[in-house]
Amino acid sequence: MPRYLEKGTPFITILVPAHNEEASIESTIEHLEERMNYPTNQYEVVVVNDGSTGQTGAIFNRLQTRYGEKGLRVITIINNRGKAAGFNIALGFSKGQFLLSNDADSKPEVDALWKYMHYFEREGGDRLGAITGNMLSINKTSLVAEAQQNELNSIIGLIKRSQLSYGGLFAFFGANTMYRKAAVLDVGG
Repeated sequence: MPRYLEKGTPFITILVPAHNEEASIESTIEHLEERMNYPTNQYEVVVVNDGSTGQTGAIFNRLQTRYGEKGLRVITIINNRGKAAGFNIALGFSKGQFLLSNDADSKPEVDALWKYMHYFEREGGDRLGAITGNMLSINKTSLVAEAQQNELNSIIGLIKRSQLSYGGLFAFFGANTMYRKAAVLDVGG
């Protein structure tokens, strides 16, 4: 059970970049819309359809019908511009004070939003611009893919722990990172 916040429940925007993600996007969006243990009126899911071809657009249309405009917003970029460009465009449409970056093939644990927000609320948290956790991909199709995921998380974990010995992280690894929107805007996106 998460430790609930003492200073209110901030609004969060979950950003999901997507380029040709037919294999995983529907399951990820369902997880974000239906399984997150956070008040549904206190977060939104914004997907960036970044130049997708194939069935990705049709999947988004179906999901928007299912979850409605309030629950799922899709920003469509006609020509693929990349994840960073997509995030910067979505930043202008996000309503949240905090932004969670989430890949199309990863699902945060159900209490993740509470856990992230706890770090921003605790003593000294007002000075935090971002926090990050480990990423667990759902698009693991083989034992080799599972081993690669475990190796990646081990290496990233080691790098993060090493950087903490200097007082903070030097960089954030994208997916599964929560940003204070004001900090992102302060550095220009």
